[in-house]
Amino acid sequence: MSHILGYVCSDQVSPNSFSRTCSRSLSCTAHPDSSGVGLGWMQDDRSLLRNHPKPSPGLSPFLSLAADVPSRTVVGHVRAPGLSAVSGADLAPFRFKKWLWVSADVQVFQGTPIPLPDHIKQNLHGRSESEWLFHVVMREFAKADVLEPSDADHQTIVDAVRSAFRVAAEHGITSTAPAILATNKWMLGLRREDPLLYRVVSGYEIYDEPAFAGHKPKPRNFPTFRAALLTNATANKP
Repeated sequence: MSHILGYVCSDQVSPNSFSRTCSRSLSCTAHPDSSGVGLGWMQDDRSLLRNHPKPSPGLSPFLSLAADVPSRTVVGHVRAPGLSAVSGADLAPFRFKKWLWVSADVQVFQGTPIPLPDHIKQNLHGRSESEWLFHVVMREFAKADVLEPSDADHQTIVDAVRSAFRVAAEHGITSTAPAILATNKWMLGLRREDPLLYRVVSGYEIYDEPAFAGHKPKPRNFPTFRAALLTNATANKP
C-alpha cells in the first residue's frame, strides 16, 4: 500500500521539527524502497510542493525533502514499491490556493470528465484519480463559499467533501483509499475502509552534536510544542 501522512504543529520552532518528532512513528521504513515520494507544505498562506518521482530507498528521500521545510503543516506521499513509473504531475500531494491534498489512491482516472469551473480546472495538470477528486472537492468548496479557510467551519467542510465524493462516484471515481486534506492550521482525515492512525506530540527535546570528545550538551526543551500526525502506515504491512 502507498503511504500518506499529514502533520500539523503549533509553531515553526525549527525547520525539521517534523522529522525530529514524528519520523520514528512512520513505518514506511518497512518498505525496502518506494516508487516515488512527494511533499506538500504551507508557507504562510501559500501551498507549495516538492516531489521525487523516481524509485528510491525507504523513507530517507521523503525526510530529505522535508528536512528544511519551516512549516506548521506538512503532507506527504510514499508510493508503494513496484508501481509503474509516474510523472511529477501525477504524484501526490496536490495543491490549490491554500489547500493541500494527499491520497493513497494511485489509479489513473478513466471515468467520464467532471465539469469544473475554469479557475479550478486550469490547476488540473495530471491524469490521476486523486487529483481529479481533489479538484471536485475544491469545486464543492467554491459552491459552499469556503475556499478561504478562515471563512470555513468544519461542518461545512465535511458536508462539501461528502458532496464531492458523491459527484466523483457518479463519474467513475469509486476509490476507498484514505486521504488527508490540510490547510495552514488544521487537517482533516478522510477514510472509508482502510484505517488512518494518529499520534499527538506534546513537547520535545533537541540534542545538539557534541562539540568535542566527552562533551555532553544539554538538551534544548520545547515544552509548549504541540503536533498531530495522521498516517495510514501500519507496522509490518505491505
